[in-house]
Amino acid sequence: MKAPTVVLATLALTAFANAQLAERTPGSEMRTWTNTDGVEIQASLVEKKESSVLLKLENGRQYDVPLEKLSGSDIAWIEEMEAAKVAAAEASEGLAFSPILAEVGSVIFEDNLSEIREGWGMGNGEWKNDEEGALIGKELEADDHAATFRRNLPLENAVIQFSFKLDGARATTFSIDNSTGHLCRLSINASGFTAQKDDNDKDKGPDTGEKYNSIEMDLADGEWHTAMFEMVGDTVLAQVDGEDDEISIGAHEMFTGSTTKIGFTISGESVHFKDLRVWEAQPKEGWESDRDKLLD
Repeated sequence: MKAPTVVLATLALTAFANAQLAERTPGSEMRTWTNTDGVEIQASLVEKKESSVLLKLENGRQYDVPLEKLSGSDIAWIEEMEAAKVAAAEASEGLAFSPILAEVGSVIFEDNLSEIREGWGMGNGEWKNDEEGALIGKELEADDHAATFRRNLPLENAVIQFSFKLDGARATTFSIDNSTGHLCRLSINASGFTAQKDDNDKDKGPDTGEKYNSIEMDLADGEWHTAMFEMVGDTVLAQVDGEDDEISIGAHEMFTGSTTKIGFTISGESVHFKDLRVWEAQPKEGWESDRDKLLD
């Protein structure tokens, strides 16, 4: 016996929403669907097929529903969600590994660092490209300051990824500033890495810096590694080479505001960089619960 049109529409709605929710892709919410007879139901979508959708009712039963049984507005919504899924898949193609708290959207900045392009400012140190086309920088003793390489780039929620190779440096950082000053950074040396909050008012006020949990990792000279830095809500999270159980994480209310600038610093001898990419991002569903578990 065939399921009634109303049931089919309900199943389509339920299946669609539940599948989207499980995959954390656009369209994950439960929504109202209307069939060709004008009957409304609440449901989610499990799968979009060539000429039908697999729908799941709230009682768990699934039905394959012809697209012709769904209203024009529902068809348009499905097409919009499918386009969003394609866009999300394309955006994530450049990820070396998966972010933990964030879902990436479109790429908002990309530079393979094969040449020093307009927009970057070299405040201290020596910066050039090596024979393989990577950016290489080092601190100069005469500067009495770490080498700096920065550019303006407003951010809110974001995922930043870059590759680095230590070559004699004591340490290197990827830093993010806001309109007041230094905000946060990922600090890296041969023994590991840590995320940290910076002293945003430079000892002129009550704000203080804080280093979060340090991760021990062999990042010896001469080997390429990939770092990822997530900014989600009031939280920053760092990982290197996709080691999910090796993360540095911290939270502070100042991280919720807009930032203005990104950049690299180097203390000591050289560090090589390449393939810097920044995605706009949004928190994954349940990210606060996941964050709290990681902070415990």
